Amino acid sequence: MKKIMMITALAALAAGAMAEDVVPSGNIVGYAKLKLKDAKSIVVFGAVFKDIASAQKDLHIQNIATDADVWDSTYLSWWDGIRWTEAYWTGEWQNAETLKPIDKTFAVGEGFRFASYPGDTVTVRGELYTTSTTDSDIVVSLQNATEMFVNPMPVELDIQDIGTDADVWDAACLSWWDGTRWTEAYWTGEWQNAETLKPIDKTFDVGEGFRFASYKGDSLSFPNPLYVSPGP
Repeated sequence: MKKIMMITALAALAAGAMAEDVVPSGNIVGYAKLKLKDAKSIVVFGAVFKDIASAQKDLHIQNIATDADVWDSTYLSWWDGIRWTEAYWTGEWQNAETLKPIDKTFAVGEGFRFASYPGDTVTVRGELYTTSTTDSDIVVSLQNATEMFVNPMPVELDIQDIGTDADVWDAACLSWWDGTRWTEAYWTGEWQNAETLKPIDKTFDVGEGFRFASYKGDSLSFPNPLYVSPGP
């Protein structure tokens, strides 16, 4: 697993194709921003940071920002196990029918879809999920058979560094949207192409999310980039 030994290195890893900026400061506060590019009208993003005042390590939807025009068909949506729930941008995130502000929190690592026009951005800001240098993995679990997730730390991530406790060959898969279609990787003890059975070479940029499908309760584990090995 890749280990990032210095917090200041987080900013240097923000140069991915989707992530515009990650700017941590001395108190481990920063932001991650994605921009819709070219033909992409939808990206999967997520709660990379938690609200500064949050003891539950979650992020309130009203603290997610966008520079999209008001009432310009911009929305966030999330999967509840049965359907997509949508929040439309009107200067705040509202229910499209009632026009009332939506009260929704995303657990750190929970993903959502952002849909708007190419060039529009979505920004998540707050505190890092953890500042621990001792915990080696961060774990998120499925509450439904399929959910959107995001790497819960603001650094790029190799797909092969994502672990899972799902059974090998038990149809557990990760998939990500490339602007045209979903690309899938199946768990066989490593993330493989289902047809070639070869390991998939994929790096998730800062803030880039994906879909995880398996059995309820199965979890994904992510390496903590602040973890410092005690050595031999």
